[in-house]
Amino acid sequence: MKKSICSTIIFTSMLFFTACNFQSVVPFSPLAETSLLTDESTIDNSHEESPLLSEGDFKYELNDGGVTITRYIGSVVDVVIPGEINGYPVTFIGEGAFARNHFLKSVIIPDSVTDIGEWAFENSTELNRVVIPDSVISIGKGAFSRCSNLTDVSVPNGITVIEESVFMHCHSLPYIIIPDSVKIIEGHAFAYCESLDELHIPKSVTFIGERAFYSIDNLTNVTIASEETEIDPTAFYRTPYDNN
Repeated sequence: MKKSICSTIIFTSMLFFTACNFQSVVPFSPLAETSLLTDESTIDNSHEESPLLSEGDFKYELNDGGVTITRYIGSVVDVVIPGEINGYPVTFIGEGAFARNHFLKSVIIPDSVTDIGEWAFENSTELNRVVIPDSVISIGKGAFSRCSNLTDVSVPNGITVIEESVFMHCHSLPYIIIPDSVKIIEGHAFAYCESLDELHIPKSVTFIGERAFYSIDNLTNVTIASEETEIDPTAFYRTPYDNN
């Protein structure tokens, strides 16, 4: 019995000594806790995505002091995109922002916008008119592809590259004016635009990509201003100008 009591006293003493020793090595300090919180709060989170916001018929996010419209959620068929939202200029129409909308008929884009993202209006089957200001300098791949009722749209004067598949499957598009700013027409840009019957390629264009005007049976009047324009062998495949 004495042996057991002795052992208990020794064990308790060891515990007390260990606790005291630990406190002497790592003392509690409210300043240390505050310092830890401060370090966490100063971590650079700039790589994180901007939170999605909502205003009226638009979902959007803020980027570099401007608004990117990420999704149209309204039911109005004739849309006028505002030049600013909550004091920030609308500068970018985001990827797929109006895509697969089957009741939208017309869109007017403000001159604050500089970029239209990839597939922005893709497969909006009732869309027939889009007003794009000359402030737009970039229209992403497939932005208006499969807008099968689109009849009224123009390429802005600031565009240098007509990207891949931008107007592909725009079956009702009767004409298109390619401005002198354009240097490159990428592949499939106007493929299956079956209503096109006339086309003028300005001298500024240095390259026309593969199947850029593929399968346009009515394309009977084509002028290419420069003999130095590089033309992919398939650029006019399955048109009256097909050399294959």
